[in-house]
Amino acid sequence: MTHRSYAQDCLIAQALDDIGERWTLLIIRELAIRPCRYGNLQKALPGIGTNLLAERLKHLRRIGLISQQRIGNEHPTYRLTETGQALIPLLLDIIRWQWIRNRQNETTYRQNHWGILGLQAFFRPERAQKLDLRIRFEDSPMVLIHIRDGQLAWLVDESAVPVTADVNVMASIFEFFSAIRAGARIRDGRVGDVQYEGPTQTLVRFAHCFHPPTLS
Repeated sequence: MTHRSYAQDCLIAQALDDIGERWTLLIIRELAIRPCRYGNLQKALPGIGTNLLAERLKHLRRIGLISQQRIGNEHPTYRLTETGQALIPLLLDIIRWQWIRNRQNETTYRQNHWGILGLQAFFRPERAQKLDLRIRFEDSPMVLIHIRDGQLAWLVDESAVPVTADVNVMASIFEFFSAIRAGARIRDGRVGDVQYEGPTQTLVRFAHCFHPPTLS
């Protein structure tokens, strides 16, 4: 497959030559959340053809944005290089920009772990000092969010997420924060239609760690 170029002496055009093709930024999105095997990427990117995914991964390796690691006979794992990780602030700025525009397409398809970058975009470390909270979102794939002393961390997938958490939310990250945006209060095991198990004040403290636009 021939890689297209704008052939312009412009840094924006040159950057788009590298990351502007369809699916490329979404592959980077997945790897910004966690290292992935080929099968993980296929599952997270429904609609991309096998040959096209292979071509995009080959291109991203060629320009130094991702690396491939194979241990023994295991399937290779893809991860962002240091240069690739430098794109994460750009992804977070795109999220904030799209939030301000308040434009959404009509599709309702989403995966739970996509909300992690949204949490990063609106995280307020100064509100999370001296906290140690583990919140599990029991949607597909399962996600554990850990806030500790102003730092945000996460685990993805049922095999990696521990059974125990301070609060278990029986919904996705999107559904939880959408309920709060709609004005629902966190109390009595419910946030609107979203159910949770665990201390109410712990979940309130968790929600407070994110920028007001996420909660308005």
